[in-house]
Amino acid sequence: MAFMSTVKILSLILVLLVLTLIAFALRTTISWGHEGSLLITPTPTLVPTSPSTPTLPAPLPFPPTPLPEMEAAPDAVLLPTAPPTSTYIILSMSTPPPPTVEPTARHRAAKRRRTSLRPSATATPPRTLDPRLPPQVFIREAEVAAGQPYWRLVSVRWLPPEEAGGRHHIFVEVLDEHGHRLGGRSVRISWPGGSVLAYTDAAKPWGEAVSFPQYGLLGSYTVAVLGLPGDEIGGLGLGLPGNDGWADHTCWYLVFQRSKKTP
Repeated sequence: MAFMSTVKILSLILVLLVLTLIAFALRTTISWGHEGSLLITPTPTLVPTSPSTPTLPAPLPFPPTPLPEMEAAPDAVLLPTAPPTSTYIILSMSTPPPPTVEPTARHRAAKRRRTSLRPSATATPPRTLDPRLPPQVFIREAEVAAGQPYWRLVSVRWLPPEEAGGRHHIFVEVLDEHGHRLGGRSVRISWPGGSVLAYTDAAKPWGEAVSFPQYGLLGSYTVAVLGLPGDEIGGLGLGLPGNDGWADHTCWYLVFQRSKKTP
């Protein structure tokens, strides 16, 4: 019995060994086939190419037309330049002077009147006084040296009730040497027991830069411009000469101009 067991065991070992050899042989065969396929690379087939043959143009059905022969041009002849046909005339743009007209006697007289009325910046401006001024009115001239600037009273106009139109004011205008209105100038209006300062306003109508309502009768008010020595006018007020009354509304228009005292 022991011998039979040993034989079986050996037979079993032999079978396993044979199977192992068969498996190893199959694995080796498969590996060699795979490696052989990797080592074998296909060789590309080269197809010989024939050299390119130039294509010749097709023959024309008719012969080509020969080009004409160019003859040499003769030497150029320079012609004289013709003078310009357009003529430019420069015209003078200045207006011809008007014909001289001999002034008549009437024209000369009118020119003298205009010259006499034109204010001068150097000469002392004329003083214009209303011939109807009441006798109470007086003018006190400034005491200044020659060439010194001062305020000169150049015009005094008095409006009676029929011309005042119900107004009862003292109007004052202040001018420079050239007759231009001056704003912001101090004007003092005084009366017995009091005074007031008014300032010129060039935005008001001409001649009315200062408008002061008066309530006193003739002989009550004195007017002067401050800032420089100047003339004064006094004796102003309401009423008519010889008939002083509160109901007689009158107006005064005074014009002062900055001037220089002449010798």
